Amino acid sequence: MTSTIRLTRTDLEKALTAGKISSMGVMRSGLIMGLTLFYGMIYFLYSTHSSERLASPDTKWLDVLSIANACYSLVAFSLAVYVSGLFLRKERLTDKSAQPTTEEYANRAIELYQSSNVIFMATLETSSLFSAAICFLCQDSGVLAVNPRYWLNAIPALIMVVAGLQSFPTRERVMDALEAAFIQH
Repeated sequence: MTSTIRLTRTDLEKALTAGKISSMGVMRSGLIMGLTLFYGMIYFLYSTHSSERLASPDTKWLDVLSIANACYSLVAFSLAVYVSGLFLRKERLTDKSAQPTTEEYANRAIELYQSSNVIFMATLETSSLFSAAICFLCQDSGVLAVNPRYWLNAIPALIMVVAGLQSFPTRERVMDALEAAFIQH
């Protein structure tokens, strides 16, 4: 037996507690902070590294990794948007086994939103960590000191940080997303 209930904004507002919003913010902050600290360490090593070590380092393998990073990032960004969007569908609220209450549906909608956010940020994080690893390899081999264009590998991390901060979960942002996804107009 398939059952659906029409949710209202009020139903979702009651279910969206400060604790739920806080846990979403903590998760997002942790991902952003970890990546930022890793890049801070790479930059610290870069700023203390001597460019005399390698006057003209071999960069062929770093070029291949940089191209792979660009391709992987495009795929990861596309997947992040697409897959996270799959969670924000009314059909996902359908319960085939029981007759849930409106409160249970509202809580399920919030769970789906949380899952969507985890998938979105984690997918961006994979691309960002790959780019950080490449920047670290470039720094460790002395290439960044000679050829700073390899810092362009950090663009996926910058995109993740900006996307994470722009969509940081506030009560109003979460409510707007929940309303757009789950309230029938």
